[in-house]
Amino acid sequence: MGQLYLFVNANQTEYLNFQYRFDYFSIYAILSALYSIPSFIIIFKMIKFYIFDFKTSSETIKSEIFASFLVMQFFLLFSLISEFLIFRIPVTSVLTPWCASGNRENVIKYWIFFYFFSFALRELSTVFFFLLRALYLFNKENLARIVFRMSLILSFIWSFALSFPRLSDPSACVQLPYPYSFGSLGISADIETETASAPRRVGHFVLAVIFFVLVILNVMVFAKIRERKELASSLNRNYDVKAERTLKATMMLVITPIIITYLMIIGETFGYNVACVLDSLFQIFLDARAHVVTLYFYFTHPMFKKK
Repeated sequence: MGQLYLFVNANQTEYLNFQYRFDYFSIYAILSALYSIPSFIIIFKMIKFYIFDFKTSSETIKSEIFASFLVMQFFLLFSLISEFLIFRIPVTSVLTPWCASGNRENVIKYWIFFYFFSFALRELSTVFFFLLRALYLFNKENLARIVFRMSLILSFIWSFALSFPRLSDPSACVQLPYPYSFGSLGISADIETETASAPRRVGHFVLAVIFFVLVILNVMVFAKIRERKELASSLNRNYDVKAERTLKATMMLVITPIIITYLMIIGETFGYNVACVLDSLFQIFLDARAHVVTLYFYFTHPMFKKK
């Protein structure tokens, strides 16, 4: 099978002299940047709340779960920056002459490393958030505290280990094929053939493992929540329905885009056109995971409504 993408070579005249044109890709990039601002504001407000106002003895949410949620959402918003660098800005064609000017291979390699590093951070932090949620529900509080203390450093170490090999992959600016217009570029690695490289296959395997782990943890958490509600009802005890509902909805909102990502990997085997459609859907669900989850948690959880 042939090459999927056309490399943008140094000093290639048609790209070097390309004139930027404002189109719907530019509109989408600007709009998605603008509607990202509230999420960044809210996440920093929640971090400030956690540092200065949150009581570790709070009964509405465990401090480790709250902190893990903040870490997860911060890394998710952090990964959105790399998404702009790799795809949303280049596809507008604003970087096309720069890509054709040469002397940018090292910059591109580090952008790609940043993309995969932030991708791994967001997925691993999601696993730790779900794991902590399950451990507390099953009354493994001591183990949960140990996991929480180790989660940040383990996330960084594993993310670096998974993303560092990408620095050795072939990388370049590439002309995206139809339905993208001439001058709409992507910045990518592992693009010489349709055959996935070893780091890419490892990444796919890790993502599949993460997907199945999150599904299992979700099932365990929901089963335990139902059991606790039934027990509380039978004993006529109070149960914090609002706080629990917020966390349940948050977990569902988080896992949905991960399912879409996994479908994208499967879709790649059916050809570029299918993968292209799924990639467009992925952008929407990635934004939903970053923005909807952050805003939903902040505006529905009862702890933020207390004066």
